[in-house]
Amino acid sequence: MSRPDKKNYLITGLTVAILSFVLLFVGIKFILGNEIAAKNIIAFTSFSILAGVTASLLVLYELRITFISFIIGLTVGFILMYRTFLRETSDWKDLIGLLSVFIFTVTSLGIGILAQLGYHFFRKWEKKYKI
Repeated sequence: MSRPDKKNYLITGLTVAILSFVLLFVGIKFILGNEIAAKNIIAFTSFSILAGVTASLLVLYELRITFISFIIGLTVGFILMYRTFLRETSDWKDLIGLLSVFIFTVTSLGIGILAQLGYHFFRKWEKKYKI
């Protein structure tokens, strides 16, 4: 692995982690107007680190299809979280918004893994039969 590749996956992971933390913090603190406790900071940091490490590993192992699917799911999840925070009138809007981020992220990661696996088997089959 060349030196720029190492920087690339580290920068990607840090960017995803920092953006995830900032988006969660801004959504809860400023849009919902909830007080932030130490438990919230720990939860935001844990999710952000997990998302950053996942993105970093996907870039490191060159799983492009899975990475793109993961980033799309994370983006859609945050968009739906903000939409829920702004438009929902029930008392459960904070929980619904956060669950949408988690569910879309995990679902898109699973779909990306399946798509990457299908692509891998297709390439293997293509090589075997020289199509």
